[in-house]
Amino acid sequence: MNKRIIIAFFALFLILTNRIFSQTTIELENKIKTLLTAKYGDATNIGPIIDVNKEKNEYQQQGLPITDPYGTLKNCVLFTSKVNNRGIVGIYKDNNLLWDSGPMAYDGGDHRIFGTSDINNDGTVEILAIWDVGMQNPIQNLWIISWNGLTGKIINRISHHWLPVNQESEIYTYDYLTDLIDVNGDGIFEIKGINIDNRDKIKIYSWNGQQYGDFSLTMPNFLPKNLLTAKVKCNISKSLYGFLYNYTVKNDSTSQQAVWLFAVDRFSENSFIHSSTPNTKWNQRYPSNFLKLIQWDVSNNFINFPFDYIKPGEVRTNFREETDAPLVYISNFYIQGVNGENIRNDKYLVDNSYNGKTVCAKNPNNPFNSHIFFDSLINYNNNARNLGWIKDSLTTNKYNSLFSTAKTQLQQNNITGVKSTLNQVLHDVDIDSTSNLTSEAYALIKYNTEYLLEHLPTSNPVSLAVNLENSSNSLITGGNLQYYDGGWKDAVNNNDGTFGINTDKTTLSLRMNYAFGSQTVSNIPAQNNTYTFHTTNVSVQLKDSQGNLIDEGTVKYYAGGWRDFGTTTNGVASKELLPNNYSFRMSYAYGSNDKQQNIGDNPTVVFETVNANVQLKNSLGHLIDQGTVKYYAGGWKDF
Repeated sequence: MNKRIIIAFFALFLILTNRIFSQTTIELENKIKTLLTAKYGDATNIGPIIDVNKEKNEYQQQGLPITDPYGTLKNCVLFTSKVNNRGIVGIYKDNNLLWDSGPMAYDGGDHRIFGTSDINNDGTVEILAIWDVGMQNPIQNLWIISWNGLTGKIINRISHHWLPVNQESEIYTYDYLTDLIDVNGDGIFEIKGINIDNRDKIKIYSWNGQQYGDFSLTMPNFLPKNLLTAKVKCNISKSLYGFLYNYTVKNDSTSQQAVWLFAVDRFSENSFIHSSTPNTKWNQRYPSNFLKLIQWDVSNNFINFPFDYIKPGEVRTNFREETDAPLVYISNFYIQGVNGENIRNDKYLVDNSYNGKTVCAKNPNNPFNSHIFFDSLINYNNNARNLGWIKDSLTTNKYNSLFSTAKTQLQQNNITGVKSTLNQVLHDVDIDSTSNLTSEAYALIKYNTEYLLEHLPTSNPVSLAVNLENSSNSLITGGNLQYYDGGWKDAVNNNDGTFGINTDKTTLSLRMNYAFGSQTVSNIPAQNNTYTFHTTNVSVQLKDSQGNLIDEGTVKYYAGGWRDFGTTTNGVASKELLPNNYSFRMSYAYGSNDKQQNIGDNPTVVFETVNANVQLKNSLGHLIDQGTVKYYAGGWKDF
């Protein structure tokens, strides 16, 4: 029984509340109508009224936000009405008409307040109102009134284009299309509408310092989103599942735009665990087939108004990603400013943003090459210094020296020495992190060194260590080493460009096989020694009869059979080969030519074409036309 009474009471309360609200709205409309009628006569058709206090900072379902940036609309009610068949905009407060536009717009049907904002950045709030041009015509007129707290001023140009007899705003639109955009990034919004002469085309209405109207501003392919300067800081810490990257974004006080999107290049496919955003007003965009970057952007759903843009001088933190990718990598960040356009694709983001360097997670190469990774560590170290993440060159040089020493120890298969040197790195980096290293440099050195320590090759006792390096003195894989000990035997291949041989002989003959070629050396000391084979960068050139490089030739070389060498680019094809005597074959215009050369003596192999002239003469020996020439090269070809 009590439950029924409670339900009935609640239902009655809702009915009475609705009646009170309806009466209040109707009473307000009647008061406004009475005041307008007393002033102009025959005021009718009050549009949906806007109570600024109630609807301030709320995004309308159809229209723009209602904002009161300077407090000049406090306790005000905004309205549109019809007076003597002409549209009117007004401001009502405390039983008085503070201001009205007077009969101005042709009233063809629906009309309403569309939004309030300081759209031209002049220190006053603008009131935007929309009128239908005609009942049979979906086109609408947008009127703009600047309000300074005392008086209003119409700041859109007047037109008679559509209705020659009646006054119109020069700004034509459909309300679902109307939007504010900042085309040139100057902080003053333009209005996106329609072309009155071609309603399928968008028209940009702009501010000329006095009025909004059609001032022949065209819509660019890209609205600028890079008129800002920002700093990005990343703190990396270990987590239960891997590493947590926490980014902080600071928009510089000199920026022209607020920040709406932050993104970082991604190099850790399938290693994402979870992420978080600064607050519920930001979204995370996960990498996909369309978005390769990890992104955070402001949620511009109307329920989140006012939007949480990072204004000039402001900071947001907790752009976070947790990942199990074990390496730290130098990558790019991209930041876009607000201009009213929210396009999401990688190319648009990269081409139209403020960008710089930060760090991100990365998976190691498979297979992991510890020798090559030392080069990566030195490269990271140098780049961190160039980016200002390492305080001074002395600190940079210290870590470069330690990494170089450890690399040499690894090449000598001195695994104990490598571990000792890398532990010294870990000891020093904790000390330097207090003053000489930023969080980015600290993570690059510390966490990458820890991974390397855990993935060093197993130590094998060898008496002779052998390396295979290219012409740039970098280790290369793909080779196979043999040594002669009563017969040719395979050396231990570490699959990283290094090999090991354990023998009691004092000297050995070695044979390195690479790219189907081989090089043999003799009398190599085999105890406590390191020997290095080097490939040669062979350049095969194709030139015309005047010595100019030409394309496109196809090159092969003979090493137990004809092997693909490559196709000329800008007249040259290059390949690393062991120094030896090879035959080379150039194929061009269906013909081919062979040449033998010792690339150890000269690594540049040159083929030259001949300028062939075919002449047609008559019986008197005079040149005549028109003959058609073919030549035979595996078949008749057009000459």
